[in-house]
Amino acid sequence: LFSVYLHLQILSIPFVIVSSIVYLASGRYSNLYVNSLYSKQGLETMISIPIWLTGYLKSLGAIIFMPDIISGALIALLLLFVSRILFTLSVLGFAVGCFVQGWFTGSFLTVFTDINSFNYILISMAIGGIYLVPSLHSFVFAIIGVTVSTLLISAVNVFWSQYGIPVFTLPFNLVTLGFVYVLGLINYEHRPLIYKPTPEQTLDHYLT
Repeated sequence: LFSVYLHLQILSIPFVIVSSIVYLASGRYSNLYVNSLYSKQGLETMISIPIWLTGYLKSLGAIIFMPDIISGALIALLLLFVSRILFTLSVLGFAVGCFVQGWFTGSFLTVFTDINSFNYILISMAIGGIYLVPSLHSFVFAIIGVTVSTLLISAVNVFWSQYGIPVFTLPFNLVTLGFVYVLGLINYEHRPLIYKPTPEQTLDHYLT
């Protein structure tokens, strides 16, 4: 349906639907709660790390379901090694999302400790470096997308929290697919016809 009628990728919508259903059902399975088996001590308690850096690394780690500093640091190094554009967009998306959310709520401390901020990172990388040819314009669209997602994350949190369901990647899916669909409708010219493994290669191919 997405491919034929909307000309869009499905992204992680099936994951959001299935995970939400399973999360709702698991509320009745008391044997699943084994928090006592996990260590509560993190790397941030042993060394002094700025709260914004801790939030960024944990948000990166949350993408692979490991919201801790070590996992986030490894992902950040991998991004930097594979694509400097994606790494820059990840930092930009997190910074913009946290600033806008912190400005709205008046508490940057709460924002930096919100693991849902990984949606800002994914949206920024997807819009700025994947579905658009990397450029100043794509970076601007990424900033706009992240700004819109702050409202969406807050709205979803209000509704989803009543049922104890995490936001997951729902904001990332809705914002990214929404932007890609609208840009397709207006035939935005800076969309890649061929997707290469990295944004740098996509940009080189586009310029060629």
